[in-house]
Amino acid sequence: MAIFIAVMGSGAWWLHRQQQSLEREVLFRDTETAAQTVRLRVLSQQDALSSLARSLAAEEIDENGFRTRARELVAQYGELNSVAAVDAQRNLRWAEVRPEVGGSGWQPGMPILESEPTLNYNRARDARQARYSRVYSRSDRKVFDVAVPVYIGARFSGMVIATYSMANLLSNAVPAEVRSKYKVEIHDREERAIAGEGDQFDELGLEYSLLLDPPGDGMRLVAHADAQRPHFRTNLLLWLVLGLSVFIIWSLASVWRHMLRRAAAEQQLEREAGFRRAMEDSMLTGMRAIDMEGRITYVNAAFCRMTGFAEHELLGAVPPYPYWTAEDIASKWDEFAAVMSSRAYRDNLGLEATVQRKDGSRFAARLYLSPLIDERGAQFGWMTSMTDITEPKRVRESLAAAHERFTTVLEELDAAVSVVAPPADPSLGEAELLFANRYFRQLFGNDPDGHAKLAGAAPPDAATPGAAHEVHCADIDRWFEVRRRQIEWVDGRRVEVQIATDITSRVMSENLQRQQHAREAWTSRLITMGEMASSLAHELNQPLTAIANYSMGTVARVKSIMARDPESRAGELLPPLEKTASQAQRAGAIIRRIREFVKRREPNRKKASVQAILDDAIGLVEFDAVKRQAVIETDLDADLPAIAVDPILIEQVLVNLMRNGIEAMADARERRLTVGAHVYTDANGVSGLAIDVMDRGHGIPAEAAAQLFEPFYTTKSEGMGMGLNICRSIVEFHQGRLWAENNPPLNGAPNGCTFHLRLPFHEAGESSAGTGNPEVTTTVTPS
Repeated sequence: MAIFIAVMGSGAWWLHRQQQSLEREVLFRDTETAAQTVRLRVLSQQDALSSLARSLAAEEIDENGFRTRARELVAQYGELNSVAAVDAQRNLRWAEVRPEVGGSGWQPGMPILESEPTLNYNRARDARQARYSRVYSRSDRKVFDVAVPVYIGARFSGMVIATYSMANLLSNAVPAEVRSKYKVEIHDREERAIAGEGDQFDELGLEYSLLLDPPGDGMRLVAHADAQRPHFRTNLLLWLVLGLSVFIIWSLASVWRHMLRRAAAEQQLEREAGFRRAMEDSMLTGMRAIDMEGRITYVNAAFCRMTGFAEHELLGAVPPYPYWTAEDIASKWDEFAAVMSSRAYRDNLGLEATVQRKDGSRFAARLYLSPLIDERGAQFGWMTSMTDITEPKRVRESLAAAHERFTTVLEELDAAVSVVAPPADPSLGEAELLFANRYFRQLFGNDPDGHAKLAGAAPPDAATPGAAHEVHCADIDRWFEVRRRQIEWVDGRRVEVQIATDITSRVMSENLQRQQHAREAWTSRLITMGEMASSLAHELNQPLTAIANYSMGTVARVKSIMARDPESRAGELLPPLEKTASQAQRAGAIIRRIREFVKRREPNRKKASVQAILDDAIGLVEFDAVKRQAVIETDLDADLPAIAVDPILIEQVLVNLMRNGIEAMADARERRLTVGAHVYTDANGVSGLAIDVMDRGHGIPAEAAAQLFEPFYTTKSEGMGMGLNICRSIVEFHQGRLWAENNPPLNGAPNGCTFHLRLPFHEAGESSAGTGNPEVTTTVTPS
């Protein structure tokens, strides 16, 4: 009867507990669903407000755009009372308020004065992210705010603030089926109800609450269930009695079968225990078990052989164990404390330790710990396996020392050594840098692209692996001698090893040597040309003198004939004869100036008219201009002052520049050469004469701009390449400057170039250090 009553009571109690458990699970699930729905709804609204704040920060919307989007949010979410934009001084800019809430108090420019909104405004601004306020009262309504900061770059620009109604949040966010089953409330952190929804029950039963985050600040969603009594079926006792009778009969039979199975299991257990013992004793790995207090409860034969202690000497031992070394007892205690606190086995990578045998000798061992768990899942001790690693450790240390020596050698090399594994699929990944020595890291860090930069464009030579080739690395402006070959890496992959030796100094030395040889050849040509020009000037001087004398003699005879016979037509010969004599004298003067120029003497400065120099130069090239159908225009400032120069040399410079310009316009549609002159003043306050010769030809090619004034460089098939070089030397003799630049394109086509000549003002006879080229020894002729 006692058993029967106990069973009946236990059955009733169990059914009641099951009913309560079921109701509790349903309550918990429904409450969590409602809380999750509230959170997701608030977060979706926060995302919409953040998008609105980003649009304001990017200035993508104006006031109308803001009001339109805010009105859509208020219409979509019934719990939103208002959405407002506030500037950086907490003054209201724009706002959209739910009509039934009323917005008479919302005026543009009105500052935020309420305490909680102000605190939340400051928190969101300082945190640079959305923040929710505490619940506060506004117009007899419980509300809270969410503030989303607006940042334009790093500058704080204002805030987007939305106000929520607590009552509307419950009615809109909590599912209707939850509100129909439970009384749902929101409590603040003091457990006071600030909003409620759902049926009103006479007596509240189970209750479950969850934190709401967002909006947070201790607010909890609380659900109350109706206190209902579970209903039992009337025939429950009958079924229990029948079940109990069957159970008693089944129990008697089960006990008999259990006794038979237990006897067989004990025999099997004895056999398994004997087999396990034999297996453990044959193991080479030492095994040790300790309980939760650290007492040794089991050791196998291998453990005893390793330590030299007998089994009875170790069983029951507590720390410090007899095989601990004396100097390591303190550290062993720390390790033991870590094991007892269940920390050591979580990362079971093994623990190296020094073990002392009974005879005092020592060996290195690696220990692995794992927890001992019984059939109930409770830990009742620790199992330790110990392996002698004395020889493997010695081998590993030897290998580590050899590797360290090898690495030290590679690290100290003055060559960049790198090993790169190419990707399996070049389109899906990049090469992997497996090794790089110190010199490589100094140049490129740990970037695998440095390997490719040093390799250059040349592929590895399969026929002669390791063949050297020179590579220029433009990023660091250095030359390297690179050797590459394929090797098999430690993991079996085919990788590329590369050794790049810095040969920058050698390449620079070779380049300098080549430049020096070229300079010597160039100097030799200049010296030879100078000797030829000097000899030619000497030889030409006598026939020029004869021409001048014959011309002057002819002029005298013509004048005597004209004196005797004024009507004679011989007077028509006087102008060409006088011009012939003048040009012969001028040619002689040019030769004398060039010889003086070659001897590095000072120019024969004298006051000369700029207009006269230009007129003489234009007169000399006028025939070429007419021949090539070109027009020469002048653009001179009025009242140009006289300038102290050697007029013949400057005239030759202008003649050369104008002839070059006329020749450059041979294929141009507009053949107009403009010569301009004006007074200039540079940044240092020095005044001088500026002469510009502008043509409308094909301009200066980009590849010729840097070498335009170099000796022996010309773009003409018949030129010698000395004209512009001599022109620059003459100008520099006068302490002036000469350069050229292309004119701006016209309708996308070349528009010629302009040669700029700058000559500073000097007094006649004033001394000035010449800076011309002392090796120029030829006449000034167009090249």
